[in-house]
Amino acid sequence: MPYSSVPDSVRPGNWHYSLAFGRVRQYYDIENRFFEGTFQHGVNNTITLNLGSRSAQRYQAWLAGGVWATGMGAFGLNATWSNARAEHNERQQGWRAELS
Repeated sequence: MPYSSVPDSVRPGNWHYSLAFGRVRQYYDIENRFFEGTFQHGVNNTITLNLGSRSAQRYQAWLAGGVWATGMGAFGLNATWSNARAEHNERQQGWRAELS
């Protein structure tokens, strides 16, 4: 029986998660702390849902999406919204959608 695991799929009822905390030294005296987290949940044998966040001083991003596994292959959809404050307090926001 052929077997192929579908990337980003999680077995029904299971959770996968990843958390990271740290700091980035961008310039000589500027250290920017950050947080990143992702959570995936297997709803059933065909659907996995995921959420994620990345946050630092003056930057936030949120991700939501999922994977749908079918007999013809797996399809993934993720959407990300980000918000940043650039120099002079200029706000920059954007969306990104990914279909795979």
